[in-house]
Amino acid sequence: MNRYLLPTLALLVFAARPVAPQGTWPGRDRLETETCVAAPADADAAQWIRRARRAVGIDAVQDRLLRWRATDVDVQYFQSDRPAPPYIESVELRDWWFDAATGVERWERLPASGSAMLRTAQSAFVVRDTLRRAMAALYRFHEPTRALNPLAVLADWSEGRVRVAGTCSFRGYPRLVLERDAQRLYLDFKSAMPVKLERIERHATWGQIRAEYVYATWWRSGAVALPMVAVRYVDGVEHLRRNLTLPLRAGEQVVAALARADGPDLALPAVDHRNTPDPFAQPLPVDTVRVDDHTFLLATRAYTHAVTLQRDTVYLLDATTSESRSRADSVWIATLFPRVRAVVLVVTDLAWPHVQGVRFWAARGATIVTHEMSRPFLEQLLARRWTLAPDVLEGARRTRPPRVITTRTGLNLAGGGVRLRPIDGVASEGALYVAIPSAGFVWAGDYIQNVSSPSQYAQEMIAAIARDGIAPDRVAAQHLSLSPWSTVLSANPRP
Repeated sequence: MNRYLLPTLALLVFAARPVAPQGTWPGRDRLETETCVAAPADADAAQWIRRARRAVGIDAVQDRLLRWRATDVDVQYFQSDRPAPPYIESVELRDWWFDAATGVERWERLPASGSAMLRTAQSAFVVRDTLRRAMAALYRFHEPTRALNPLAVLADWSEGRVRVAGTCSFRGYPRLVLERDAQRLYLDFKSAMPVKLERIERHATWGQIRAEYVYATWWRSGAVALPMVAVRYVDGVEHLRRNLTLPLRAGEQVVAALARADGPDLALPAVDHRNTPDPFAQPLPVDTVRVDDHTFLLATRAYTHAVTLQRDTVYLLDATTSESRSRADSVWIATLFPRVRAVVLVVTDLAWPHVQGVRFWAARGATIVTHEMSRPFLEQLLARRWTLAPDVLEGARRTRPPRVITTRTGLNLAGGGVRLRPIDGVASEGALYVAIPSAGFVWAGDYIQNVSSPSQYAQEMIAAIARDGIAPDRVAAQHLSLSPWSTVLSANPRP
């Protein structure tokens, strides 16, 4: 591929190091090292599930609904300004109902908004007033949170074939480990209380991850026990946390057991949403928007990319969301520029949905150009082995390793036809923008998201462009259609 690049770029490519497995994402496979041995010969899986159900008390409240209040914390490491802590968090107070007889959960945000979600192991529904609508798209998004409720886990594990997998140490004590559908449930030897649920899950960025749901500090109210804290770890890094509020209000029990007649109707039709694809992986039609004769936007209703032909090389500005999206972009590139084979991918930032097409282009032989701070993360992304559902890069491991070129202060490619510059604002450290002078065009990556009101991101872009002496006519970004630069300036007046 390198014979198609300009001499300057060729020198950079040959100087670039091949990818290595280290990186800054602190995932380490599992939360702690475990020692496992065979289980006692007389261990019976069905009997242990029955013991666990009695231990948490759900068999004692089959004729009632359980109700509690909890704070759910979503640690959004996938979109923070670094691929390492501290991360952005989203926090919601929620009201929870659980029907022990059917395994149906109901939750709504507080203060109440008039809508709620109903959920089983197979399906999800949105409820507003008397309207109940099946929502397959929401099932995959919310499914991981069901395992934060060990009562729901035990209800699910009471169906289907369960076997004894062994005995493993976890949190300092031996636990009996049950296995079902490639999931592992850890029960305390003393009490049969659930301690952890573990499973391997497909993941759009990493191929597969190990999810561990840990239940700690149990609290009993009457017949029912709940963990005061339940945490989901992804490759050993905290992702979701549920904190049970104590007390719900002065004088009340932690867990309220309500007669079913006094609670909401949790009856649900049999709908199975388990095979719903990842929303990011669903192919969306890609349309083009002409910037000039050699520069185009490749747009879907979710994400926009930009592509430009400069001399004999195509420069693709960002590759988000999925391999299927990258394949669609590849078809458009071949249509727009049929005689060009060399592709350089510019990665402007590291939010996880923004880099989920990088592996596709690496497998196609593209050279990757990014900020110097992004190299360790991208090297880890490219070195990751996809074992659960191999992608195109996994099948191309025998070809030359992907090449990564970095810059911290800026880089001119194609004789200055493509100019990469750092934004370097306090909220945009490590991010790049791209200027195409011949088109009077600037690509802002994720750093201008609207032109209807002022924003920190847009103001930092304005400062960077003024600092670099660039005078664009138009701008576009992953979530911004082609817009006059004057509109961005008008929406972000100087203070």
